[in-house]
Amino acid sequence: MAKLPFIILYQNTIKRAISVASWSGYLKKLTKRDKRYLKVIIIQNWCIAVDKIVKTFAESTGKVVYKNTIKKTLYEIGYNSYTALKKPLISEYNQKID
Repeated sequence: MAKLPFIILYQNTIKRAISVASWSGYLKKLTKRDKRYLKVIIIQNWCIAVDKIVKTFAESTGKVVYKNTIKKTLYEIGYNSYTALKKPLISEYNQKID
């Protein structure tokens, strides 16, 4: 995708001039709307793997995005996760059995 120019308007004391400047940086893969939709997916089921989030997002929006992009975006939104610590000294009786 080519970089699209945007127009900067500024007013001089003598005349009004228009100049064209290019975008700084690269174009984002996800829009604000896509980020809101990711938040909706997380709110509906907060205990879902990233692979399933990518698959759900691709099916509904038609955009194919890498797993790391989704992870970074979720971290930007404020959703992050961690692995729970193992408790090696807990007895078999007190362990939760699913």
